[in-house]
Amino acid sequence: MSGMKNLQPHSSIYHNPYPDDDIDLFELMEKLFDQKWLIIGITSLSLLISVIVAFKLPLSFSAKAVLNEPSSANIAAWNSSASQIALQNDAKDSDKYLSTEEAYTIYLKYLTSPTASRYAFERSNLARPASEDKSSLTEQELSANYQTFTANLAISRDNNTSRTEIQYSSEKPEESALIINQALLPYAREQFIENMNENFRAQVRIKKKQLLAQIKRLESNFISYNRLRLTELEEAFAQAQAAGITELRTSDVNATILDSATYLLGEKLLKSRIDAVKKRAEKYRFYSRQQTQSNTDKPYIRGVASRVYEINQLDNLDPDFSSMMPASIEQPALVPVFPSKPNKKLIVTLGGILGLIAGIFLALIRIALANRKERQKVADQNYSVMAGHKIREYSDSDLHPEPTHPDAR
Repeated sequence: MSGMKNLQPHSSIYHNPYPDDDIDLFELMEKLFDQKWLIIGITSLSLLISVIVAFKLPLSFSAKAVLNEPSSANIAAWNSSASQIALQNDAKDSDKYLSTEEAYTIYLKYLTSPTASRYAFERSNLARPASEDKSSLTEQELSANYQTFTANLAISRDNNTSRTEIQYSSEKPEESALIINQALLPYAREQFIENMNENFRAQVRIKKKQLLAQIKRLESNFISYNRLRLTELEEAFAQAQAAGITELRTSDVNATILDSATYLLGEKLLKSRIDAVKKRAEKYRFYSRQQTQSNTDKPYIRGVASRVYEINQLDNLDPDFSSMMPASIEQPALVPVFPSKPNKKLIVTLGGILGLIAGIFLALIRIALANRKERQKVADQNYSVMAGHKIREYSDSDLHPEPTHPDAR
């Protein structure tokens, strides 16, 4: 086509001297060195800020106590009383005894309970106003301080070794040890001993209830048997009267016949037996009847006296569990000498490293921006030079030249 114009694209009229996929590390290092004051300045600023932060943060002192399972002697007060409250005819009397592991588990349950944390919090400085101008804290302040308290308190148990570590951090070194030694540990032990006392009283009540049920059954069986016996004798007496048998004639009957025909005993003997049965109940006192208990002249029926003795022994029991130690203290909480937080060296070191990284990052950004401006400047210069020349037009004859050889036609 004649008159066709072929314009070269703008991107092909200049050479890009900074290809994106070619990185010269030495050149990059030189450019980073040129930005050294920026890197040094940002690093120094970060170090200064980290130093200020490290010295401005409040000090925190941590105390730690280590517990473990108690020895058998530490819980002997309970086991020595267990034999006195073992239920009769109970095949699981061994369940009444307390193992060291069970005592330790019960103790840890109270140690890690929310009530123990609340008890210790109320004795900490966080539960009191920091300034003397305020008489008390608001509910919101108490709630926030309690969350801080629980965050500073850590109780962890190693199931492999049964060791338990208690750690508390406070701004005052004395308080960090006091909260553990004089608040948490005594409270958990007090709750454990109260649990043992209540458990003992409950088992005593169960034992007494069982003994009372046995006494009532024995006395009820005694009364029922007497009534049945009296009814049988009265029927035999009526039969003897009807038959006119007044006395026992041993020549006419034997023991085998008397077992099935009691009326053959005769009116006189049956009458004496009836009177004896009627008076029999009056010879004993019944524990289930309050009006007869005070009559010490009369004995209890067979089997009742031993159970009444057991009940009296249970009423007189007064075990002392205050000597029990449900956990052995391997390491008490000691007042710390040096603060655990903040770690000033670590804060300053991290501040310096972060400042150096930030300085290098900003330097790279500056280098990238400078390279981009330089590329744009070179491109604009090349385009201005090429735009001054006239773009040559090509005709169809230029695109398809005529052959010079005659045969080519």
